[in-house]
Amino acid sequence: MAACLLALQLSACAHGAMPAPPAPSPCADRAAARVGVDFVDAVARQMPAVVSVLAIATQEPWDIGRADAQDRLPIQWSDGSDRSMASGFVIGEDGYILTNEHAVAGSRDVSVKLADGRRFRAAVVGTDQHTDVALLKIAAIGLPVAAIASHPVLCPGEPVAALGSPLGFEQSVTAGVVSASPRFLNGGGVPLIQTDVALNPGSSGGPMFNRAGEVVAMNSMIYTTNGGYAGISLSLPIELAMQVAAQLRATGHVARARIGAHTQAVTPELAEAFGLEHGTGALVTRVDPGGPAALAGLRAGDIVVGIDGANAASYADIQDRVAAARPGRSIELALWRRRALLQLKLVPVEAAYAPPPRPAARAADQDPRLGLVLGNRSESGVYVRAVTGAARRAGIRPGDQVLGIEDTPVSTPAELDAALSASRNSDVVAVLILRGSLSNYMVVERRGPG
Repeated sequence: MAACLLALQLSACAHGAMPAPPAPSPCADRAAARVGVDFVDAVARQMPAVVSVLAIATQEPWDIGRADAQDRLPIQWSDGSDRSMASGFVIGEDGYILTNEHAVAGSRDVSVKLADGRRFRAAVVGTDQHTDVALLKIAAIGLPVAAIASHPVLCPGEPVAALGSPLGFEQSVTAGVVSASPRFLNGGGVPLIQTDVALNPGSSGGPMFNRAGEVVAMNSMIYTTNGGYAGISLSLPIELAMQVAAQLRATGHVARARIGAHTQAVTPELAEAFGLEHGTGALVTRVDPGGPAALAGLRAGDIVVGIDGANAASYADIQDRVAAARPGRSIELALWRRRALLQLKLVPVEAAYAPPPRPAARAADQDPRLGLVLGNRSESGVYVRAVTGAARRAGIRPGDQVLGIEDTPVSTPAELDAALSASRNSDVVAVLILRGSLSNYMVVERRGPG
């Protein structure tokens, strides 16, 4: 009888047999990245397809009287925590736009500003929290479309650049190099691209492209301890983002297989500890009770080294193959357990899909004061106590002082009303705001974008 202990659906192989060494890296034969790469042509190619995304989480009035309102009053031009600024890029000339899920999650009002300055209200076609992808649709045709790389291979040291709206600065370009690809965070199954390209809030959802001007990734997050750029940026490979977008366009959600196992990448040190010659594969750290993996006999400490006949796969390959598995159709895992190579069959199931709650539709803007609620102060001036609607979308905040409407100065509510009435035939109103020591005109769109 074989020395290996048999489990349910588990068959033993030769004791001590080792999986074949992994295939060489596709970067092994790549020439070193050129120093001093010029991204001017690449930026010119991508810039027309890059957009800014504004999402507002709620339409409840934002009131200076709330307990936390005083802490929110800015001394610099910035958005409140309920206004999400992000980036995106056009992937369909008929108005389809890719951005991050976290930028629009729970939003009631999403708008897009194109590179040519036009604004449109955007519908959220679908979102996928697992990969942080959202697909938007605006009522426009003939849009410039981002150039998408076909089967890109990114190697450490390769120059890349990002384009987006960090901190609201539209069409900003930052450049750097690939630090690692793929990079998996906290045992997650999503392959990410780590770079040293500077990203900041507002960069999310924008494109990362190579020196040929082809999009190779969508910027997703930064790894930071202080909320700002700290040298580690993470982006989603464009092939995965486009696959998710295709499913969102077709069905509004992503159908994904689940086996109920949590893993981490095998390092050379872990391989040595488990008696595995090659430092590759997926080490099982936890198995969900009652899930497909548990029912098949998978357990913590097993190392998945291959799937469906491939007995030496990288961690990224294993993650990709599991994610691509069809629910209800069995897959065969090659396992390393107690210094023996074993085979295990299991049947993935479809991950439960819970559609995100849909916020109530926003009512049309009818407020003659654009959503401004004025405060009562003893000193002269027009101060904002609460804000909603069009003024809120424009970024006006409680505590701001209104100095003028276009070229008409105002110092009382009556003067404000008269100035707004005089501009009633215009779809947009320029409101001069004093915030702290800074004054700036803010554009309020009466009927909203699009």
